[in-house]
Amino acid sequence: MVGTTLNGLFGNSETPLQTVTRMVGEQDKQLGIDLNQQSDVFHFGFRSKKSYFSVNSSLICETSIRIPKDLLGLAFLGNSAYIDKDADLDFSGNQFRSYLKNTFSYGRFITDKLSVGVNASLINGIMDFSMDQARFQVGTDTGTSTIYSLQLSGEMHGRASVLGVDLDKAVNDSTYDANKTALDQLGQIQLGTNQGKAFGFGAVYRLNEKWRFSAAVQNLGSIVWDLGVQEIHMNKSQWEWNGLDTSEIKNLDADFATRLQDTVLDKFGITGTEIAPYKTKLNPRYTLGAEFFITPRTQVQAFGGYGYGSIGDKSFVSASVHQELGEWVDVRMGYSLYDFTDPNHRLSLGLSLNLGPLQIFGSVNDVLSIVNYGTTSVSSGMVGLNINIGRRKDKDYDEIPDSKDSCSASFGYFKNNGCPDAFVADAAKYKTPKKDDTLQKNSIETLPKVIETLDKEAVPALIDTEELKENEVTEETSTPEIEVAPQTPEIEVIENPVSESTEAIIID
Repeated sequence: MVGTTLNGLFGNSETPLQTVTRMVGEQDKQLGIDLNQQSDVFHFGFRSKKSYFSVNSSLICETSIRIPKDLLGLAFLGNSAYIDKDADLDFSGNQFRSYLKNTFSYGRFITDKLSVGVNASLINGIMDFSMDQARFQVGTDTGTSTIYSLQLSGEMHGRASVLGVDLDKAVNDSTYDANKTALDQLGQIQLGTNQGKAFGFGAVYRLNEKWRFSAAVQNLGSIVWDLGVQEIHMNKSQWEWNGLDTSEIKNLDADFATRLQDTVLDKFGITGTEIAPYKTKLNPRYTLGAEFFITPRTQVQAFGGYGYGSIGDKSFVSASVHQELGEWVDVRMGYSLYDFTDPNHRLSLGLSLNLGPLQIFGSVNDVLSIVNYGTTSVSSGMVGLNINIGRRKDKDYDEIPDSKDSCSASFGYFKNNGCPDAFVADAAKYKTPKKDDTLQKNSIETLPKVIETLDKEAVPALIDTEELKENEVTEETSTPEIEVAPQTPEIEVIENPVSESTEAIIID
């Protein structure tokens, strides 16, 4: 409810009549319901080297309902509460829109620290209904002879595309079956009808292994409605109703309601007229975010955004903590402030179970509404299931799969094969030279004799000293060298025949 709380509706300190009287008298508040629902019908994504592709199909419904408080007052208090003033029934701003959104997204690492993404959506509109103006007044005649007299006046203007339903017939022809028409048309919707397009883009910048920043602009687009498009119109009209003759109440038959409805429609003349296709803009959304990794499995996130809500006029800020408990369980806890003009404070809790390719998740988006229902006006939750096909592990969260990460335990970069620095990557890639089999087959006790034998075989007694020096130089120049980049610490590989291992020593 816009401007109300659950405690305001159901508080036990007031009687129902006292609650309604108070709500009607609060001029700075209004009654209404805003619903923004997105159901993901299909999602598929895959990654190739530095690029990521995804396809997503979502059904989106946006609803904004405004309920005049005086309508509630008339229902509970009667027209006696409106002797000195007219009841104002303003339905302006009511709207409903639903559409199917098919989105293709592409993301790519531009550098080791910067990644960008774009998306394009093809939209198929299902239904659109909006009331630009719909206002009525109900006045009570205080004259003694006409105590039951009511003066009704009003005017209305709107437009709609409701699955091909003829609104003029739906309002004025009681034999017209609008439901059947809508259901028949729903099964025949094609991509070429009520077509729209949308675009978005974003970027993520990884300052280092601890900090990551993001920004995005989404939902830039519109929908052109061309299926059964009509204008709803009612000229400003007035009607005086003198109430019911109580002496004839006993003679009421089943057609009474129909006759009363026909009289009202005749007096106010509500019509539906076919019009040219019209365009509605989507609500652009803007977000900024920052993430701080306390450890590779613990991160703090902060986000802010504008353009949310059913009509795109809501903002939010949020902060959350994400903790991974091993490989199987993820826990989230967050706080958010939604809608600065009518603040809603929300504390959320979430849990996900990573069961191989299956991820089961659930969350309560507003714990405070359960703990103290008198301080919030919204309560919601979510459950879902993700199916991951070909998921690759990334223990250090550097966006490089462990299978291609030379330093899978340390945050690194693409150009360094997943290592934080180039010289570490070179050392990780260096292959140990093949050892001499003779040394590997002898124990430490026979090592002196083996060395003596090798010396005798390699340097005969009759060889000339100068030739020996030349041979030593030749052997030295034929030894494989390790290329070292300028201003990079030198790496010396020392072979230890005793332990049969190779050590990489960094020499300052």
